[in-house]
Amino acid sequence: MWAEPINLWAESHRARPADAMVSLEYGSRLISSKPNLTVALMEQVLAADASPEQRKRAHIGAIQAWFEIGNEKRALPHLSAVADPDEKEGGWLLVRRCILETRVGFREVDYPAGTVLSPLARVCAEAATRFPRHAGLANAAGVEAAIRGDISAAQTFLERALEIAPHNGEYRRSFSLIPINVWAWGGDEPLSPDRMASP
Repeated sequence: MWAEPINLWAESHRARPADAMVSLEYGSRLISSKPNLTVALMEQVLAADASPEQRKRAHIGAIQAWFEIGNEKRALPHLSAVADPDEKEGGWLLVRRCILETRVGFREVDYPAGTVLSPLARVCAEAATRFPRHAGLANAAGVEAAIRGDISAAQTFLERALEIAPHNGEYRRSFSLIPINVWAWGGDEPLSPDRMASP
């Protein structure tokens, strides 16, 4: 039994099912093979009196497990709890939250009070700064900015998305979120970096 670490943690969990550290270590080893069990174990850690580091690891484990299961939307509360623009590590968390939250249409008021670590605007802006050649991220950051009325940022990000991927229909459609008077549509000038982007 002890030859395989996963068996050791499984046995430890049977012996100490309420131990947050044991649940965390056991669940971390099951993300690919048993993601549903991982989610349950991570939720157990989050409900326990776990340390801040254990809570962070549990959120990340739950994110990975929900993506394995194929239910990305269920990862959003965990992403909102740990995507930190001030941390040098974890850039993938910023990217995932920005893209997924804008696609699903969540708003920060949809989360329970006190569960969002950083506003989506900061998350998207930092992610787009760190990964300037990621077209999907630039589009998501542009959509987020347009929805909250920051037309200058929306224009910058949406132009970047089309510059990187000029034939992507989704990115062209994103331009419809920009108010018409901002682009001066109706004049002789190009409607956008891509004429196909006009509404």
